[in-house]
Amino acid sequence: YAEVNGQAESGEIKNRTRTIEKSLGKLQKLAGREGYDELRLICESTGVYHRSLLQIGSQMGMRTALAGGEAVSKLRVVESNDPGKTDAKDTRAILTVALVGRLLLHRRLDEKYACLRSWHRVVLVAEDKQKGAKTELHHELKSLIPDLSLKPAVLYGPTGRALVKL
Repeated sequence: YAEVNGQAESGEIKNRTRTIEKSLGKLQKLAGREGYDELRLICESTGVYHRSLLQIGSQMGMRTALAGGEAVSKLRVVESNDPGKTDAKDTRAILTVALVGRLLLHRRLDEKYACLRSWHRVVLVAEDKQKGAKTELHHELKSLIPDLSLKPAVLYGPTGRALVKL
């Protein structure tokens, strides 16, 4: 959703690199024809879906920002009296959040640092799964041998690994 000289432009962009690049390029040309020096790309943070849009926009020289989900939701209710989630109505609410100056900073991290952060999340998930597997192993052993009393060092050491392998 965009407003250029009081006229609204809206549409949908598939979350594919080429499609995003084409659509943002068209918007840049439109903004240039209308006399704007720059284009500001604002979106609601939606887990992971906004990342490629903001990254591509940044690479194309656009200023980027985020609109908080709670602010968008509350403004949508005020604007349309609709508490339901609708992407079409969210776009106007995102613009309104921007117009009242309630945007969140979109941090652009150095590529190496961003990569480390991503891998850190992968490691955390793997550690959680490992803890879950250990807990399941302990519960299964207790159900098979109710009087079993093993110290964690034994259960999670070579003996535990041998039991998992069996």
